[in-house]
Amino acid sequence: MSQEKHSARPRARRRWRSPPLAPMTAALTAAALLRLSPSVRLRRAEVSFPYGAEELISRLEAKLIDDGEIESSSHGEYVARFAGRAGPFSYRTRERVRFRDRTISFEHLEGPFRSCTEYFVVHGENGTSLVAHDGAFTMGGGLPGWLFGAAVVRPIFERVVVRELARMAAPIPGPGSGMHRRPL
Repeated sequence: MSQEKHSARPRARRRWRSPPLAPMTAALTAAALLRLSPSVRLRRAEVSFPYGAEELISRLEAKLIDDGEIESSSHGEYVARFAGRAGPFSYRTRERVRFRDRTISFEHLEGPFRSCTEYFVVHGENGTSLVAHDGAFTMGGGLPGWLFGAAVVRPIFERVVVRELARMAAPIPGPGSGMHRRPL
């Protein structure tokens, strides 16, 4: 019986190979970019009012109570619904509105944004006031949503803010004036 001799050369040991890093890195980066949602800051807008700060704030709070669709209220804090048009877009929001000292803040609870916060700060002396608006919003959709928000939504949002500030700067006859963000 003939026996076959096994070769004396060592067997090549199989090494575990990692998958190619470039496609895996690209996939992880794309997933992260779709989840990433940076805020879009609004440019500051200011308008002068012919009222003292305290009078202006109480008139604006009375206007919100009279004209808004208030869901709940507690010591200068309200939850209200708003609707309107901004350029080609219509919106419906639910927001928490807070009146604190000389600041009026709007915090987005429901609507077209992932998040949105606006601040109206009232500075006033000698029977006149200056209202400064600042804010930021976050779109859904990750980086593409942020690009859309920065390029398309921000300019429209800023025009709406300037328009509303100009309407607010007109003489405010008091509650029931009809000058407001349209309630639902």
